[in-house]
Amino acid sequence: MILDYWRLLEEQDSEKLAQLPFRLALDLSEERRMQVLILLEHLRDKTNYFTSPASRKHHHAFIGGLLRHSLEVVALAQHLAIALRIGLTYDQVVTCGLFHDLGKVGRYQMSNGEWKHSEQDHLLSVPICSLVIVSKYTYLTQKEAFAILYHDGLYLPENQYLANKETPLYLILHTADMWSGRKFGELEISS
Repeated sequence: MILDYWRLLEEQDSEKLAQLPFRLALDLSEERRMQVLILLEHLRDKTNYFTSPASRKHHHAFIGGLLRHSLEVVALAQHLAIALRIGLTYDQVVTCGLFHDLGKVGRYQMSNGEWKHSEQDHLLSVPICSLVIVSKYTYLTQKEAFAILYHDGLYLPENQYLANKETPLYLILHTADMWSGRKFGELEISS
């Protein structure tokens, strides 16, 4: 299912790209489908998830970068899981891929032609904020929560705890996240 969306990611029209998460959600399990659709509607109507950059200066630092990055992570995670014969579910890949960086919503604003940190205080890290937001809309398994919480990997000192505790879902999400940021992070979409 997800593999068909890889070609659609080549789309440069931001409105068409914004429909992809909703299309992915339609194939989720019945239990999760409605919850994720409600979350996506909230993100579209009340936040800048669909227009936010994924970072200020690094990967996907352009309007719509967070959405594009999240969709790339979904597609890459599915490819990796299939290639490595890791039995991840569609629900796991889509939920973790789309929402692993949800805590970045509202963190950046454009000022004088460059992205700056917003005035709003963010006391919690991006992964913790992501978990808090997603958990308001859908139940996450322990493996899904673990993958989202630690998706930045051992790059962060606070994640050193992870050594030798990695799960397949975490490893796939982390790897897809890193490849998206490194390989595709400078491509820009037109509005």
